[in-house]
Amino acid sequence: MTAIPEEELENRGRYHPPSPEKAAKHEEMRAKYLELARYVNEMLPPSREAEMALTYLLDSSLWAANAALARRD
Repeated sequence: MTAIPEEELENRGRYHPPSPEKAAKHEEMRAKYLELARYVNEMLPPSREAEMALTYLLDSSLWAANAALARRD
């Protein structure tokens, strides 16, 4: 028994070209994440923790824009 169905693996691994509507959502999502990244960068003192916060924010943006928007209708 496999943990992830084959269809889901194929969906995760293939290219999902954006429709014009999805492309607009990608742009909006990236703009909001950049706005938040700037806020975090401004508010937190320079530190490893601030760098980690920005790293995880970037990670989250990739999951949101590149995976959730792209893979799902």
